[in-house]
Amino acid sequence: MAQVWMDYDRSEVEEVVGPLPDGLTYARYDGEHEPDGIDEVEFYVPPYFGPADPALVTRMPALEVVQAPSAGVDHLLPHVPADVALCRAAGSTTPVRRSSPSGCSWRPSATSRAGSRSSSAASGTSSTAAPRSPTGGC
Repeated sequence: MAQVWMDYDRSEVEEVVGPLPDGLTYARYDGEHEPDGIDEVEFYVPPYFGPADPALVTRMPALEVVQAPSAGVDHLLPHVPADVALCRAAGSTTPVRRSSPSGCSWRPSATSRAGSRSSSAASGTSSTAAPRSPTGGC
């Protein structure tokens, strides 16, 4: 089951995007109180404000996308694995680093990548990443 962590209540997210898809587990992470299931997180939005440690992503083996809540991603670059899409909130559609042919559009995969960093046709990911450049966004 795919898991998403953001610093918003589920009701706030659904108010903006509508009902979340079946097969998706959503947890609020405020930077202080870590929810259960870190091994299953596939999509992570770090808190905009708060004490969240950028290195937390190194403990997320199923991670596919990190969406920064701001344009700056320099603090995340050293921690996000090369096969994970890193996106910034810059009003653009070009990812900072692309690990998926679809850029930063993400859908829960049928199979989890937990425990593996290899490419998977089911998840649409690839271990080939674009250069680590702080330009672009998602």
